[in-house]
Amino acid sequence: MKGLRSHLLPIFCWIGLMSGAPAHGMDVPAFSDLVVDQAQLFSPSEQQQVSAGLHQFQSEFGPQIAVLTVDHLEGETIESYSIKVASAWKMGTAKKDDGVLLLVSKEDHKIRIEVGQGLEGTMPDAIAGRIIRGVMVPFFKQGQYSAGTIAGLQAIAQGLGGELKDVPVYQVRSAPRTGGSAGIFFFLLLLFLSLSRFGRRRSGSFASGMILGGLLGSGRGRSSGGGLFGGGGGFGGGGGGGFSGGGASGDW
Repeated sequence: MKGLRSHLLPIFCWIGLMSGAPAHGMDVPAFSDLVVDQAQLFSPSEQQQVSAGLHQFQSEFGPQIAVLTVDHLEGETIESYSIKVASAWKMGTAKKDDGVLLLVSKEDHKIRIEVGQGLEGTMPDAIAGRIIRGVMVPFFKQGQYSAGTIAGLQAIAQGLGGELKDVPVYQVRSAPRTGGSAGIFFFLLLLFLSLSRFGRRRSGSFASGMILGGLLGSGRGRSSGGGLFGGGGGFGGGGGGGFSGGGASGDW
C-alpha cells in the first residue's frame, strides 16, 4: 500500500500543478483584413462592402478602424481580449496611435470599442459607450447583428471626422420599448459629433458641450471605460500605435 502511494503521489502533484496553472486565454486570429468575421455576422456582400469602406476611410481620413467578431470569449473578459487583439494586430500608426477596434462576442452578448491613445480625446469613453448603447444595442436586441455592427462602425467613423462610404444602411426591425428614442438619440449623437469636429476647427465647442451634456444625462444600459491593461497596437503588422485601455464595453 505504501508503495502504491509513493507511485501515485507524483501523479497527484502533477495534476494539482496543472489545475492551478494560469490559462493563456483565447488565441488572437491573424490580421487578414479590417473585417475579421469569425462569428459570421456579415453576409459575403456585406463583408466586402464594409471592408472596402474601412480601407477607404483610412486612406481618406487617416485613423484605422477594424472589426473582429467572435462566437465567444472562452471565459476571458472582453477588455483583456480586446487589448490583446489590438496589441497583436498593431493597429494604427506608431506616431499617431490612431487605431480603433470594434469587438463583438455574439454568444457572450458583449461589445467593446477599444480606442488608441492618440484618439482618446477625439473618441472619449463616454461617446464610445453611447455608440454601443444608443446605436448598436437596439439592433442587437432584435437579432440584427450585422446591421448593428455596421451602424456602430459608421458612428465611430463619424466621431473620428469622416464617414464610411457605400456601406449598407439599416433600420431597427421593430421599435424599441423606449418609444423610438433610439432613433432620436442616433440623430443627436451624429449631430454632436459633427458639431464637435466643427468646434475643434473653430476653437469653440459650446454647442457641442451642450449636446454632449444632454446625451450623458439620457439613455439606459451599461458600459465601462478604460481598463487596466496596456499594450502596443498598421495593418498586417505594420508597427502601429499604443492602447492603454481607452474605450467602452457594453452588453445586450
